Amino acid sequence: MADPLTPRPGPTTGRSPWWSSPRAVALPLAVTLLLFAIVGPAALAALLAGLLVIAVVVGPRVSAGRLAQGMFFVPVFSIAIVTIATAFPQPAGALLELRTPWRAFGGATLLVAVLRLFFASPWGGVPATLGLTLVGFTACGGVNRGWLYPAFVVLFLGATAFARRYGDPGHGPLTGIARRRAWAIAALGAVAAAVAVALVASIPQAHRWAVRQVMQRVVARTGFSDRLDLGDLRGLLESEDRVLRIRGGAPPLLRGVVYNRYKFGRWSHPERIRSITPPMAPVGDDVVAIEFIDDEPKRYFLPPGARDVAVSTGYALVDRMGILAPVAAEPAQRVWYRPGESPTFPVDPPAPEDLRMPVSVFYALKPYAEAWTRDTAADPTARLQALARELGARHAYSLDNEVPFGVDPVVSFIREGRSGHCEHFASSFALLARTLSIPARVVGGYRVTEYNAVGGYALVRERDAHAWVEAWDGARWRTFDPTPAVPALASRGQTPWLAAVADAAGSQWLAFLDWLDARTPAEMLVPPSVLILLLLAVRTWRRRRFPTGPASAGPLACFQDLSEALSQAGLPRHPAETPVQWANRIVADPSLPGEAAAEAAALLHRYAALRYGQRGHEKDLARDVAAWTTSLRA
Repeated sequence: MADPLTPRPGPTTGRSPWWSSPRAVALPLAVTLLLFAIVGPAALAALLAGLLVIAVVVGPRVSAGRLAQGMFFVPVFSIAIVTIATAFPQPAGALLELRTPWRAFGGATLLVAVLRLFFASPWGGVPATLGLTLVGFTACGGVNRGWLYPAFVVLFLGATAFARRYGDPGHGPLTGIARRRAWAIAALGAVAAAVAVALVASIPQAHRWAVRQVMQRVVARTGFSDRLDLGDLRGLLESEDRVLRIRGGAPPLLRGVVYNRYKFGRWSHPERIRSITPPMAPVGDDVVAIEFIDDEPKRYFLPPGARDVAVSTGYALVDRMGILAPVAAEPAQRVWYRPGESPTFPVDPPAPEDLRMPVSVFYALKPYAEAWTRDTAADPTARLQALARELGARHAYSLDNEVPFGVDPVVSFIREGRSGHCEHFASSFALLARTLSIPARVVGGYRVTEYNAVGGYALVRERDAHAWVEAWDGARWRTFDPTPAVPALASRGQTPWLAAVADAAGSQWLAFLDWLDARTPAEMLVPPSVLILLLLAVRTWRRRRFPTGPASAGPLACFQDLSEALSQAGLPRHPAETPVQWANRIVADPSLPGEAAAEAAALLHRYAALRYGQRGHEKDLARDVAAWTTSLRA
């Protein structure tokens, strides 16, 4: 049985026009199809418009339940997407028409909206049909045609308002609106129009600004890609975004990428990667866990000398410099290791790339390297320490560094005593060492300087990005950090309390997701099974406790008897009319004597309270309805 509040055919004194019925939703559909014909395939829009006309003329003819409707519309929508994408693709060069994905999605959505007009009681009613129409209308905004789309927005909103008002047969006349309400509505409309104009004018500028900010952020964060242009790290050094958490003892530095090829301000590294399968996570008090906040980290960060390394996915890539990277299809959220001096993945000895540099840069830097190490021993370590001292004494740390056009940035940094940040110090140090025949390369990674006391772990942010140098001392690679110690690079201390609480909560949520991923299918079925059993128990208890409650799926038998009696008396219920609205109309209608009309209205109110508020008893109502109908017939 249909619900009393659901529009349904019934005895009426006359047939209402289609625009005074739920079929009024055809108006916004027609506006949307017109826009779809302009920006999309006109042939498809014409087919849908013809189908819409047939639906309006024929009216709702199909009766089906929710399950049957779902089994019909879901495959229709899926097949329509494939068919439209194949039969109506975007023509080549048609830049002012919808692209193929938008054509397929919008056309399939509008097809479903039109087909719903053939159903007597579509799932979700008129609001659901309007929602689908709105989705199709939104899809038509995929091309920029100036003021065409905003103009159609106004038409669509007007048609939607008309459909919502006149699609309800119980609507009141417009003349019944008081004058002060009319002024309030006019003022509200004016404000809405002003806001709409402001949004239309400001959203494009806001969009351009947002795109510019995103692009700046993307460019600024290329410092740990396969290339490093001097100046790339500045964007990271100014960012507060969180990168990773470290539990179990934080190292001072985390390596993420090693660069050994230099060419006029740009570092790169060779692609020599081999796939590995690390062991499972090591167990012990000395194990350090690194948790990546990004869902898909592009590379892993580990300290020098990390041993017993393992990743949560079990797969990783490693290059000859001991740098781990995720497999593209399976990035890991956690990496474990034990600190030590003998790393799991040893670094290869120096290669020819660790000494190469442009000839012009070599001859420009060679005099400085010789002068700064003239009074030191021939030992590579002593000469490297001398280079680090001279760089720190002659150059200041700053995020602002401008290089004249056509000049190598490292040569300019050394010759003119310019200021710079870690990239400039590390690059200068590595190239000066190479002029002395000492293999050296630049390392990109993070400094660990912040501790979250609430969560009990170290926190690394983008601003902790750093560059330093690994140089060959004749027997092994040694770490040198030529960047001078300045307040900007001092320890961050503890995370502020509120930020620490928020980050700790995020960490616990990630731990819960990890726990959830580790559950077996049987374990995953237990909670929903228990919940379903509890819901069934509650439902059974409610049915026994409230026998006249919401268990009834349709109108009660006494309501059917009352409806038949009132119809025979010339007061049938209008489509989409609620029991309360029907009661108010009966009281105002002179067809029944005053006492009979009042009793009928009271019975309808009692039915509404019982059916939708679980107040009263069905037996008492049925007895009173039977008495009233008997007296009415008498």
